[in-house]
Amino acid sequence: MHQDSSSVVGLVGGTGGVGASTLACAVAALAAEVGLSTLLVDLSPHGGGLDTVVGAAHLPGRRWPSREEDLQRLRCSELPTVDGLRVLSHSRRVAPSRTLGGAAVEGVARLARAHDVVVLDLPCPDHPRALAWWHLASCPVLVVGTSPPQVAGALAVRALLPTARATVARTSSGCGLHPGDVSDLLGLPLLARLDHDPSVATALLEEVAPGRAEGAVRDAAAAVLALATGARRGLTSGRRADNGTGDEGRGGEVA
Repeated sequence: MHQDSSSVVGLVGGTGGVGASTLACAVAALAAEVGLSTLLVDLSPHGGGLDTVVGAAHLPGRRWPSREEDLQRLRCSELPTVDGLRVLSHSRRVAPSRTLGGAAVEGVARLARAHDVVVLDLPCPDHPRALAWWHLASCPVLVVGTSPPQVAGALAVRALLPTARATVARTSSGCGLHPGDVSDLLGLPLLARLDHDPSVATALLEEVAPGRAEGAVRDAAAAVLALATGARRGLTSGRRADNGTGDEGRGGEVA
């Protein structure tokens, strides 16, 4: 159920803790920064709310409605907006009262038609409607860790997500695999390498979206946005996906 007039980017983690939500926020913030009308959608009902990550927690506006009839009437103009980025986030004050089911998928598909770019922080595979949300994305990207257990988890997710376009590898110290080898195992092009980026912590403290400052997160966000929109105009991606020695990752070209 792709939206013809929108680029619907979906970020999903091969396991938890690899930075998929942070990267989703950075992609959305960068899209808004370069002048694209952008909507960021939080699909983690039990998380802390992506409005917190992008610096919009203090802003008025609607969060995820708990009733289907409210969702059907939800308008873009009612959502919190920060630096040109609209955010549909979960609230930290009210426990989610329903699963993000069919009505929610249809509601987001409707909102997507009013935006150039929609970024979905996709749910984990154990979510009862995970496949419906994954299918909504026209450009699903798998964010993976490089330790053996993380790669094993990513392989399981990859089997459920045959439409994935590329992978972003979150590197780890110690016994991690080479990012290019991970992409080969997954059968996906290596889009970017996501190294530790100290600017993320600074952004959280300053209550601004991650990826505003130069660094690995901004580079990866630029690569994802370029893949989704088919254009590199106005995007900043200073480093290549490499192994830290100047050699490109062995994952192949991204089509």
